[in-house]
Amino acid sequence: MPILRIDGPWNDKHLDTYWQYFTKFCRWPKYKNNARLEVLDSNPTLNRKDTKRLVLFYKGNLRRLSVLSNPDDDTLARMAQITEVSLQELCKIQKFADVVSHPHEVTRWPRS
Repeated sequence: MPILRIDGPWNDKHLDTYWQYFTKFCRWPKYKNNARLEVLDSNPTLNRKDTKRLVLFYKGNLRRLSVLSNPDDDTLARMAQITEVSLQELCKIQKFADVVSHPHEVTRWPRS
């Protein structure tokens, strides 16, 4: 699976930018069957335990996008999965908030 790794700032105001990087990566030089973006907070004052992560991955054979934030932290970990969606459809979405509120979303974790 092709992976785009980014060390950079990680907070809510950067999520739209990272989503746009992901969609460009998925389309260039042609649409990929599978793709993954990993963002690791580059703040040097954080230790590994406090470092935030964002992971987006699309699996074409399942037509599923998975969104993970802070998967290493039991308290902060979040996951959303969108199924039955094409990569072309996802690449039309401009804002990260529209991704996680997508009508095809089927799974959210943790459950409240």
